[in-house]
Amino acid sequence: PAPGLVPVLKINRRDHQSANDMARELRKLTHVESDKPLNYEQTFGLLSTLKIVIIFREFPRNVKGYAFYCKIFNYRVVFVNNMTNVLDLIFPLLHETIHAVSDGALAYDQEEEDFCDSVAGSAQFPNEYVELVYNTIRGRKESHQINYLKDFSRKNTHSIFGIAEQLKKMGVSFDLKVAGADANLRKEFPCIGDILFENEDPKCYVDNLKTLTPLFFDIVSQQINNVTIRKIGEWLGLESSLDAKEVIEEWRRFINCN
Repeated sequence: PAPGLVPVLKINRRDHQSANDMARELRKLTHVESDKPLNYEQTFGLLSTLKIVIIFREFPRNVKGYAFYCKIFNYRVVFVNNMTNVLDLIFPLLHETIHAVSDGALAYDQEEEDFCDSVAGSAQFPNEYVELVYNTIRGRKESHQINYLKDFSRKNTHSIFGIAEQLKKMGVSFDLKVAGADANLRKEFPCIGDILFENEDPKCYVDNLKTLTPLFFDIVSQQINNVTIRKIGEWLGLESSLDAKEVIEEWRRFINCN
């Protein structure tokens, strides 16, 4: 079916103020506290609110991206790489959201890419939070600064690299070497595919898919009795993950109970 009306945010200028304004509007839709960074659950919720369809896939090894935006039959779609750590996923999801809601061109445009980065960074990390982090670490030894960044990142589920980049934008003069600490912190958190395919249990998978991508879940639900098990398996990318027949049986139970 046609997607119907979808929210669009028109951009007159691609400048710093416009980026901050758009980031503020996106954060309002998540109802997140003004001094808290966005987590991945809130970010997925934002995409659903904006009627952006999320499709999970394991990307080919030679594709290094975390997510990408496209249109399919006028639906705004973001494909997400299952292998992406949840700490790394928030920023690219927000970046692709800007492409979608601004109805930007699908051809590569460096100015638009830079603008989307700016909005995504401000949406994920509000000024109040960045200033709190800065006031906590300034004047300390570099090793202590990195440890504090790691603590903030662990508590608020974001990458150390992400908050370090926002500190640079504030004009902070130091240049911390955070790559090692960032890589170590990622080991404490799962990939989004690990969450999606929790326990390799069809019921968990159906529940998680419904929670993380309700629009895609509804689209598949409308067609689940009209296509083959093999085709549903292809739609869901289940070839090497779960038994498609068991997933569909669980899916139908869910539909019948609701």
